[in-house]
Amino acid sequence: MSKWKERVFCFGNGESRKELTTPKNWIKLRLQGITYGCNAFYRDYRPDVLIARDRGMMHEIYRSGYCKTNVCYFEDWNPLPFYSYELLAKGVNNIDESDKGDSSTFVMHGAEKDGLIREGEGGQKYWITWVDAMDEVQNIPFAYMDAGPTTVKLACELEKPEEVYLIGHDLQSPKHINNIYKDTSNYFPSDYPRIFAENWVNDLGRIFKQYPNVTFYRVVVPKKRMELLSEEVSEVAAWSEFDNIIHIDVNDLWKTLDK
Repeated sequence: MSKWKERVFCFGNGESRKELTTPKNWIKLRLQGITYGCNAFYRDYRPDVLIARDRGMMHEIYRSGYCKTNVCYFEDWNPLPFYSYELLAKGVNNIDESDKGDSSTFVMHGAEKDGLIREGEGGQKYWITWVDAMDEVQNIPFAYMDAGPTTVKLACELEKPEEVYLIGHDLQSPKHINNIYKDTSNYFPSDYPRIFAENWVNDLGRIFKQYPNVTFYRVVVPKKRMELLSEEVSEVAAWSEFDNIIHIDVNDLWKTLDK
């Protein structure tokens, strides 16, 4: 097996990855392994596999045309025949629908508050996207977890790697939401409260346990390394039982890849 096949880079959208995903660095990483990204990552780069589970984001990605030539894994993306349209859409308000064109199948999802689940806020919104039978979309083959951990688990299942690098998996931030794409469509505003990391920590911990022969490297930028680790010490302490998760900074990353 080539070194390229032994290694996978899994990109979250935490702000620590800004330094690592410059165009120059992106090319370097692409030459070193297989790439998995999630959600709006596609706006900037084309990973080998893109994953999305949020309703609005899945429909945004599909309508952009990205899925025609790029492999995507979505949540419950099940095309329905055109003759189901009137039955499902009749009497439904707040529909965001794409142009039908000559398509004979569509995908429909509903969610709260423009697809960003905020319990108890807003009414229901629905997306209807008319789809092409020749697209590159597949369904995520396991039970729900957030998009970031999903990239890691799917990469382990499909690629059978020896090494997985977690880039932009920042867990929680001190005060407000930590995401490169905040203040853009299908994302929370920058003043939205931080999202607690319990689900991400637990999901990743289960993955580390499930794949004991994979070495996982979680990458943070040097100037933030100690700050991030000290803030998250109570969170990542849950991973102390696993000897296959290693925290490194960007300099460590390049040294590891050069070996």
